[in-house]
Amino acid sequence: MTGSGLGTFLHIFPLYAPASVQGGIYDHAHNDYLEFLLETGLGGSMLLICFIGLLLWYAFRSTFEGRSGIMLMAALSSAMSMAVHSIFDFNLHILSNLLLFGTVLGMVAALSDADDPHPPTDNVQKDRMREAGIGGRDAGRDQKNLSFKGEGFGEKAVQRQQFVGRTQGMLPGKRQRNGKRKER
Repeated sequence: MTGSGLGTFLHIFPLYAPASVQGGIYDHAHNDYLEFLLETGLGGSMLLICFIGLLLWYAFRSTFEGRSGIMLMAALSSAMSMAVHSIFDFNLHILSNLLLFGTVLGMVAALSDADDPHPPTDNVQKDRMREAGIGGRDAGRDQKNLSFKGEGFGEKAVQRQQFVGRTQGMLPGKRQRNGKRKER
């Protein structure tokens, strides 16, 4: 129920092993999950299950779009292959494998929307609306009268629009909005 303690498999296994396997040195079980359950008990195993569940919940809550989505899928695939391999071998007791697995889990956590309070579909929709100029804090307001006059707002935006309006159609082959070529 409470486990024997981390790292005690080497000492506990001979006490319960059948006579046919006595005399050998068995330092790890060939199943990381069963060894973890033996050493930490139900309490440690429940903590592991909660950690894995939260990590997967945040990861699958994310959108799998764009470069970060591809990287998240690759990191999840890598973590799943290590997790499945741990059923048949003690690969997480090898330090290099454990460090690589921890790095991959860190990538999964970093690429997921763990700190985002909004569902991913809302974020994608808001981003698309913001790109199209629909919605948002300043939607429908005259850009000249905004309090923030940074790049793309206020006078610079008006000057840019006037410049584009004056130069539109000056290059040969350029068409105006009505589809006709502008004559010089």
